[in-house]
Amino acid sequence: MAEHYFRLVISHFDTPYIHRTYRRAELKLADALLNLASKDASLEAYQLISAFPESELTLNDQLFYFYQLASLVCNSLNKTSEAKEHARRAINLARITEPQFSRHKSVGLGQALEQQISILESILQE
Repeated sequence: MAEHYFRLVISHFDTPYIHRTYRRAELKLADALLNLASKDASLEAYQLISAFPESELTLNDQLFYFYQLASLVCNSLNKTSEAKEHARRAINLARITEPQFSRHKSVGLGQALEQQISILESILQE
């Protein structure tokens, strides 16, 4: 169900002027596809992740989400080396405790759950 609505958002905002603002809906779609637990859905999620421009993500919490999702997608497709690299990056971002901006103490700080870190560490150990 969520997949349908993310596709609507993506198609509605697919214009050169506002596309970048809603680009993260593509990551949410990839997340929803991953939860379908089918090979075809995982392949589509991988395509979305692979085509996503990381340079558009500037805050550490955004980057953590991206790398964690990329790790899970790659792991579901047995792309072990890619999954490990993304997991390593996500874990490194989760360890950051200093704010990105001195005046905004919580902006960009990710709050990774222990379960998320545990899953990423298990991917690293595979």
